[in-house]
Amino acid sequence: MNKRKVGAAYEKRAGAFLEEQGLRILCYNFRNRSGEIDIVARDGETTVFVEVKYRRDEEKGAPEAAVDYRKMRRICRVADYYRMIHHMGDFSAVRFDVVAVCGSGGFGMPLIMYHSKWKRDNDMMERKGKDGQEVLKPHRAVNGVTYLTFPGLERTGAVRHLFSTREGGVSEGIYSSMNLSYTRGDKEEAVDENFRRIAAVLGSSPEDMVCSDQTHTDHIRLVTAKDKGKGVTKEKDYTDVDGLITQERGIVLCTFFADCVPLFFVDPVKKAIGLSHSGWRGTVQKIGKKTVEKMQEAFGSDPKDIYAAIGPSICQDCYEVSEDVIEEFRKAFFPDNDSRDNDGPDNERLWFSTGAGKYQLNLWEANRLIMLEAGILASRIEVTDLCTCCNPGLLFSHRASHGQRGNLGAFMKLV
Repeated sequence: MNKRKVGAAYEKRAGAFLEEQGLRILCYNFRNRSGEIDIVARDGETTVFVEVKYRRDEEKGAPEAAVDYRKMRRICRVADYYRMIHHMGDFSAVRFDVVAVCGSGGFGMPLIMYHSKWKRDNDMMERKGKDGQEVLKPHRAVNGVTYLTFPGLERTGAVRHLFSTREGGVSEGIYSSMNLSYTRGDKEEAVDENFRRIAAVLGSSPEDMVCSDQTHTDHIRLVTAKDKGKGVTKEKDYTDVDGLITQERGIVLCTFFADCVPLFFVDPVKKAIGLSHSGWRGTVQKIGKKTVEKMQEAFGSDPKDIYAAIGPSICQDCYEVSEDVIEEFRKAFFPDNDSRDNDGPDNERLWFSTGAGKYQLNLWEANRLIMLEAGILASRIEVTDLCTCCNPGLLFSHRASHGQRGNLGAFMKLV
């Protein structure tokens, strides 16, 4: 049995033990880019974040020996994301536990060695990026819609925007509950209501929305008032559009996701915005740079004035690709060094090999580099640290659900 299956079995045994102690298991393997928490549980009014340790023998040790300071800091960052997306207050009761499991008696008979619990101060929790600023800001609207925004885009004062989650809609089953796709088998009336709820959060109506027609191209459409409603309240009269730009107030740009990368662009000087959808094909074609160039051409935007954001999408740890995809990235990003025998430190920022022709690809970093190439200042680029595949209970993920899912949406309008 492989290591992952062994670990999962031990975590289930630890979960069963905690249930025997009266705790209620909320989820297993809650993850984001900072790391993973093995089990999240409730003990009365206290949320418990549990680290499961595995030992070959029954030698006991203190929690501090099992979880060092660096590991604890990572756990705190992941725990803070859980608190953030579940709208837990800063002073809500939190506990961190360690459950150690050994395989005495043979595999399939794991035993609990020790269960230690201790509290950490809430100020250990971090929801800041490298520059000390919030990466994503969660909101829950009066109508129940849970959504995310980028503080840097908000600070421009030029736009209202959001990235949706699965919460706050009326869809059911695999589409539960905020599905924003008419083409995946959901009930039309449910999707209509979901769009109405999103529009209400933005202070708009579905008739103001204009949707992309995503086919993994690098095509960008200049949107005007005559396009209002297309994709929601009226049929689209265009195809193969993965990016949208506008300079007109009252228009809500809409793009859709379930692992691919949302790209937001705001020019507060020229009062112009752009939204683009960038999967691996769009990233290879550098749709982010082409969106900026289209804004330059249409509105006279200066890239140095643009604020940009890279939204929730699949992280590098979850995004395994094959050699043919990496070959396309070599050609696009390192045209003078496109031999697979010449991969070096620069390439490793974007991908690394796991053997057998498989690689882990970093679409977040790739799109950040594309934005820099387009002339956007590094200090004006916000990059998510929330992975769709790591968090399928909060966000739709094509990979995590094996295609059984709805769509998330990115929305933005000028104010």
